[in-house]
Amino acid sequence: MAAFASTAFGAATRAASGRRTLFLRFRIGRDGYVLAARDIVRVLPLSPVKVLPGTPAWVEGLISVGARAIPVIDVSALACGVPSPRLTSTRIALVRYAFDGRTAATAPLLGLMLEHATETLHLNANEFVPAAVQSECAPYLGPVCQTPSGMVQWLELPDVVPPSARALLFAEQSA
Repeated sequence: MAAFASTAFGAATRAASGRRTLFLRFRIGRDGYVLAARDIVRVLPLSPVKVLPGTPAWVEGLISVGARAIPVIDVSALACGVPSPRLTSTRIALVRYAFDGRTAATAPLLGLMLEHATETLHLNANEFVPAAVQSECAPYLGPVCQTPSGMVQWLELPDVVPPSARALLFAEQSA
């Protein structure tokens, strides 16, 4: 089996080869992507956000969940510069965003606005292969896997927010 791009998340995730993993499928434009369900705390319907002036265009803003204000990023806007369409199939996946050596237990919540996030599927982690092209601008785009409904690419969480934006979104948690 070919080697995967070396990220701490990717190596740990694929070390347990042979096991089927549940994923949430979503789209960026017309292309398919997946996010491991174990990384998701909750999936919410699209809801209004409080805009954060002075942040990158892909930072959607803040949502209130319980007594917490949680930053939300638009994954389509981050990857392609085109905002996610405001449709009922566009959802916000709350994830524990483990960065700078944090574990999922201590990581802050982050909302990922995902286009057409309406389906889950089970895939074998060792069936993913490295993408032929790796972009330094999108280090969060991991390996790919062919499925009956087309190729999907794994969104790997640790690199989804650039370090410079982490300080904006997680000021009190930054080390």
